[in-house]
Amino acid sequence: MCGQPYQGGSILLSDRQLAALRTQVGRAATGTSTLTTNWWTQNDQPVGEDFLVYNKDTPSRRHARSIILNWANGGQIKDVLEIAFGGLHEFRALRQPLTSAGVTYRGVDWTDHFVAHAQREFPDNQWTQGDIVRGLSVEPADLVYSQHMLEHLPSLEPAFSNMLRLAKKKLINIFFIPPKPFPGYEVINWQQHPLYHNTYSSGHIEKICQTMGFTYTWTPFPEIQVGGKRVGEDVVLVAERM
Repeated sequence: MCGQPYQGGSILLSDRQLAALRTQVGRAATGTSTLTTNWWTQNDQPVGEDFLVYNKDTPSRRHARSIILNWANGGQIKDVLEIAFGGLHEFRALRQPLTSAGVTYRGVDWTDHFVAHAQREFPDNQWTQGDIVRGLSVEPADLVYSQHMLEHLPSLEPAFSNMLRLAKKKLINIFFIPPKPFPGYEVINWQQHPLYHNTYSSGHIEKICQTMGFTYTWTPFPEIQVGGKRVGEDVVLVAERM
């Protein structure tokens, strides 16, 4: 019955977990139906190079780019699929060296005006509008890359598993909110709906990697500063298929 704990076999959901699940499916924590605006579709953020310009060349991004270029130059990857490419900062930084290494680059974004801009500016590459939560009708790639995206989703799953399914060899994801070693597979900050700023369980992420046949490594970047002001911290996750 709605509002009552659900018990099936050995599974018992707490009131907090029920509230979280209701939020995932577009309901208020109480169970009341609600419609939620998708901010990334409705927002007035600039497109192209001006999108979140302060964040386009952080140490975490330079670290991820270095790994990608090493893989490309070593012949370990032949194509890159970026999930939630936004202002195309990674593509702009990697375009020339990846082309020289014979590596192709394509991307998916939920926000249709980001996709339209990418198609106008770089028509020779494939830019697709799609939803990583519901699943994407795109071809897998040797490398799936994303940054500052998963925390804005209702929950870690199924988006993260969908990303790993699309990664034939490797995955890189930059978290702008570092995952924490919660005792269970908890997610916090549900209340910041619909923007979300979720903090995920590092153990949950690692378990998904293991279950889907990937190893994982974490590299933290605890201080991101712009103009001498601390604006956040990043953690880079590198997952490689075993």
